[in-house]
Amino acid sequence: MCCCCSAGAATAAAVVVVVVLRLVLLGRFRELMYRRTFRAFDKNKSGKIDKSDLQKVFSEVKMFYVRERDIQRMIQIMSENGSRDVDYETFITYFFK
Repeated sequence: MCCCCSAGAATAAAVVVVVVLRLVLLGRFRELMYRRTFRAFDKNKSGKIDKSDLQKVFSEVKMFYVRERDIQRMIQIMSENGSRDVDYETFITYFFK
């Protein structure tokens, strides 16, 4: 193999490494942002979002009024197995995927 071919292969390998690193960092950044968003909603720091958490979030936003029954319906739609709260994975599925 001539020096030009090996230099081209090394450059291609370096480009692949950079692309993979960027994707990994983007994935980690995205996960960090998801977790921060979830924690912002989890007002009582229980690890799950419940009706009282959503009521606090909507009262803090003050852009619009959300009725209690609408908040209950949101939790009902998102919660699995009829539970009255939403875990991290479910939250991410509904809001980001």
